[in-house]
Amino acid sequence: MADLPSGLAYGKVVFTVLAADPDSADAGRLPDAAVPLVGLTFVPKNSVSRIAGSTPVTILRPTIGAQTNSSGVLVDSQNATGIWLITGQYSVTYAVAGGGPTIGSHDIDVLAQYDDDTPLDLSVAAPPIGPDLTPTQYSQLYALYMSGVGGGGGGDVTSVAGKTGAVTLVANDISNASTVGKGVLTAADAAAARTVLGVGTTGAVDSVNGHTGTVVLGYADVGAQVAGSYATSADLTAGLAGKAATSHVHATADIADATTVGKAVMMATDAAAARTAIGAGLSNLTIGTTVGTAKVGSWTPTAADIPAGSVMYATYSGSAWPARPTSRTDVQVTWYGPIGSANPSGALMGDVVERS
Repeated sequence: MADLPSGLAYGKVVFTVLAADPDSADAGRLPDAAVPLVGLTFVPKNSVSRIAGSTPVTILRPTIGAQTNSSGVLVDSQNATGIWLITGQYSVTYAVAGGGPTIGSHDIDVLAQYDDDTPLDLSVAAPPIGPDLTPTQYSQLYALYMSGVGGGGGGDVTSVAGKTGAVTLVANDISNASTVGKGVLTAADAAAARTVLGVGTTGAVDSVNGHTGTVVLGYADVGAQVAGSYATSADLTAGLAGKAATSHVHATADIADATTVGKAVMMATDAAAARTAIGAGLSNLTIGTTVGTAKVGSWTPTAADIPAGSVMYATYSGSAWPARPTSRTDVQVTWYGPIGSANPSGALMGDVVERS
């Protein structure tokens, strides 16, 4: 049988089912695993798809049936694991042969990202929660959902520490932070942080040789003159002979245990030379968007940044189609609109138009 024309996207769906039967006359006492036969029905939410381009094609999308095999695994007509569906929303129903427990129906959203390696597993596909939606409400909800999937997410935080919208946290929002921790977080400068911690780098000495407050030491605080000390000017002169002056310099060669790398860093004329000495290369990257800079962690890609083969979405609004979200021909756009609407003028070859 001939294949459908190019321009459609597909996703793979898998499912496995077992039944817990009462324990039989075997060695174990736990319930036995049985394999029920389950028929599955996939009803597309949009029964018609249209491929725009130089040769437009209308694709009818009927209800698709499948069933599990003797191992409880969903297989297609070729007995291969799983089933491939055209991307879009489907209502899934289950029919368990022989009666017994039933499996409730639910909706799924089949995306092109569900492939052989990462298929959509019906056992973990959570059904929608909440009241039934009208077609308009469902379309609006789906458009909001897809704006997060196709555009990389982002936006305001919904709720953090009881706050909603664009959330700004303060120290008191950290539930397990201590008073000291919050004080350090809100310190205006380093000195204020040291005050919170009870430490300091300057100021009066608490205690030296029994003195407190601002300490001034005298001769009496030094102790008795020991034998061999420089008690006279002659002794002092002789003792200082060959000694370096208080103010003097040393070259890197005078540092006995300095390595070649260490000396090169000490002699570097600038930061770039120091990085070269330690092999740091371009470790001075700055944040920016030009060549030679690094992007910030909160960077959000634009349509030009998404990889080729991605799928974006556009929804009919009011009485008109929106502009195509990107002019790139290597990115497919799926257009969602009401039945009877004209083809979107911005559609390119390979785009998909779905109406419901």
